[in-house]
Amino acid sequence: MNKITLDAKGKINLLLDVTAKRENGYHDIVTIMQSVKLSDRVTVEKTDDGLITLQTNFDDCVAPRDNIVYKALELMKNEFSLTCGFKASIGKNIPIAGGMGGGSTDAAAAIKAVNIICGLSQSTESLMRIGLKLGADVPFCIYEKCALARGIGEELCSAEGLRDVKIVIVNPKISVSTKQIYELVDKKCAFKTIDEQFALKTLESKDFGSFEFALKNIMQSVTGEICPEINGIIDDLKELGAIHSMMSGSGPTCFGIFKKDFDEEKIKNHFKNYFVAVTEPI
Repeated sequence: MNKITLDAKGKINLLLDVTAKRENGYHDIVTIMQSVKLSDRVTVEKTDDGLITLQTNFDDCVAPRDNIVYKALELMKNEFSLTCGFKASIGKNIPIAGGMGGGSTDAAAAIKAVNIICGLSQSTESLMRIGLKLGADVPFCIYEKCALARGIGEELCSAEGLRDVKIVIVNPKISVSTKQIYELVDKKCAFKTIDEQFALKTLESKDFGSFEFALKNIMQSVTGEICPEINGIIDDLKELGAIHSMMSGSGPTCFGIFKKDFDEEKIKNHFKNYFVAVTEPI
């Protein structure tokens, strides 16, 4: 096999708390991440010229060498002393810079693709260790199951996630800076405010009534200050029947958790000026 196309699945944060800031500027976090079926499509083809080329279906303002998928392919070549080249393409469906791990999951798919087409036979754990060199979310995107994460997001353990629900993704088509959001969290000293054990028990028992109290994102109020559209989206999702709604990552993407019998067309019409997708947990 010289060519493969993989689904690069997005993620949402069912809980996100910042616990400390490290001397090197990174932050320790506690988060529960859930993979969802909304996916990008990453195609990787092995070539004989030793070069890496990359195509995308979106306007990428960075040079190809600065794209995380390019970096993932280059990393795999270096890690395993590969002499072949790779021709890759990315079909984006996940909102860019939206808090759903779009770049990280594309990199994860590229790593997995090289493992397959080059016959490297590396374990998931081995690929996760390699992926960490590209970013803290990449190991989870390789893992691709619901997980509780600690450290900078790389310390993973399995967790019970969402089941038998639909997830409505809404993105207001506004960009926010993750760096700026962390700086605002630092100013507020908003560290360690969420009980992750309560959240884990709530998910395990499927206690929908407790979702609002258990599933929280410390960055939501901070991002909402500079992007008030987020607050409106979250409130509207609740009014439209969501069991619970919140922001994912540092934003601005929000999501609502719905039971399966809901008016999908009504929701899409309500948010007609925004990016909207209906997906499911994995």
